[in-house]
Amino acid sequence: MAMVALFTMLTSVIIQPIMDELFVKNAGAHGGQQGLFSKIVNDVLHLDIHSMAASLPILLALIFLGKSIFDFVASYQMNGVGLRVVKNLRDKVYLHLLEQSIRFFSRSRTGVIISNLTNDIDKVQNAVTSTVSDIFVESLTLLALLIVVFIQDWHLASLTFIIIPIAIAPISFFARRAKREGHRMQSLLGDISSSLYELVHGIRIIKTYNMEGVVKAKYQSLSAGYLKTSLRMALVNAGTSPFMELLGGILAAVILSIGTYKIQSGTLTTGQFMSFFTAIFLMYPPVKKLSRANTSLQQGVACLERVEKILQEQNEKEMASSLCRGEGTVERVRGDIEYQDVFFAYEEGNGHVLKGINLKIQAGEKIAFVGFSGSGKSTLVNLIPRFFETTEGAILLDGRNLLTWDLPSLRNNIGMVTQDIVLFNDTIRHNITCGDPLYTDEKIHEAARLAKADEFIDRLPARYDTLVGERGQYLSNGERQRISIARVFLKNPPIIILDEATSSLDSESETLIQKALEVLMKNRTTLIVAHRLSTITSADRIVVLDQGQIVEIGTHQELMQKRNLYAHLYSLQFPERINL
Repeated sequence: MAMVALFTMLTSVIIQPIMDELFVKNAGAHGGQQGLFSKIVNDVLHLDIHSMAASLPILLALIFLGKSIFDFVASYQMNGVGLRVVKNLRDKVYLHLLEQSIRFFSRSRTGVIISNLTNDIDKVQNAVTSTVSDIFVESLTLLALLIVVFIQDWHLASLTFIIIPIAIAPISFFARRAKREGHRMQSLLGDISSSLYELVHGIRIIKTYNMEGVVKAKYQSLSAGYLKTSLRMALVNAGTSPFMELLGGILAAVILSIGTYKIQSGTLTTGQFMSFFTAIFLMYPPVKKLSRANTSLQQGVACLERVEKILQEQNEKEMASSLCRGEGTVERVRGDIEYQDVFFAYEEGNGHVLKGINLKIQAGEKIAFVGFSGSGKSTLVNLIPRFFETTEGAILLDGRNLLTWDLPSLRNNIGMVTQDIVLFNDTIRHNITCGDPLYTDEKIHEAARLAKADEFIDRLPARYDTLVGERGQYLSNGERQRISIARVFLKNPPIIILDEATSSLDSESETLIQKALEVLMKNRTTLIVAHRLSTITSADRIVVLDQGQIVEIGTHQELMQKRNLYAHLYSLQFPERINL
């Protein structure tokens, strides 16, 4: 960049000896005093008129060649820098998201996160690659040209640059507007990304309920808002260039009038004036680029602020370390769990979802949690792997507060099967192993057999190397659930959490999976959240929750005899089996 600025400066410098020594002297005219660069040609290089006629045009061509070469190198290098910076930034954001807590994702919109990783970082890339490059190279070029104009005639230069402070206020105004509109544009892009995500993942519901009109109206409103904001940004960009051209025209008029007078009075040579004027002329593109670069830079800064907002979010490990003094690790826990006066709220001020939970679970015990929707069943079991932290109270694992365990060690001892089956767009093998290459084929096949998944896997052409598609769309619900159960068999944890594991299955699949779960639950501490009460009648104890509190505990027979909330729930599902 420095060399580009130097060669740009030389472009204006070479004009003086070309004009004074070749054109003016060769025509028999005299331009008054001899300029500095003409003196260099005459006194230092000792070039006569014939040598100058041959050398100066070649030198001019070499200057343009040198500038082009270094311009190419600078552009390529800055693009490389920009791409690496953005790659590192995108990686940093992605890895930071990977370490975020479940709480963060529960209050963040998917489309906004995707927009942060794509649109925002693309704007940052543009700012780094082109904008920062322009700022550096054009600033250096301006500095070099300023040296030339002050060497040629510092009086004229001083008078000319009085006009420059006039430009500062409008340019500052354009920059502030650009930053403000940049924030709005990226926010709206996040909303548009969220709308697109909802379209892709909710298309069946949209079609079923004829929601096309509603979805279309919502999208068009967002799109119109983005267009309106983009037009305001375009207005800012469009206003910058004409203002700079007006400033350049006024500057040229001032230079021309004063320069003509000085040439006529013999205080300035024609070559000096042409060199001066060329330098001023060459300053215009850098100034124009700098004003535009400032606008783009403000957009980039606005996007970077949105990205930094994510990076400033405390990740799961940082939150964990702030809650406890020490961390403990162990290969395998026994599985004793105790809730001690546990309260929990998702957001401060929104009311407690769990209120004063006290419960002891012995290792190997099978505990079921039932209650109306919203009673806190899933929240209660999600506190065990520390997807959320308790608001008040404590949870003990093998007699030690959960907060004293480091998260990887804790979660290595827990397996989960949920209603929302998550499969990755990969092979059946990698979905069972969750990408861990240490598991042997023998162990993978045994896990699939225990999960009753080997039956359908063996019928597939590629067997364990079959791709399941996005979210496992090539498999049925029952097949997907059996793969998720095979994961737990392969992991072999001492604690199992079953959260509505069979609620979305047909009767045949539920019967098959229930058999697999019975094998899975043997000799493990098992926490079951269920709406279908027929699946938990054999549980060691059933915990009944209502509005975040435990209202009943007992076996199926004990609770049915009490004829309270559990019996009422059972009668709603199986009215033919009970007469309350």
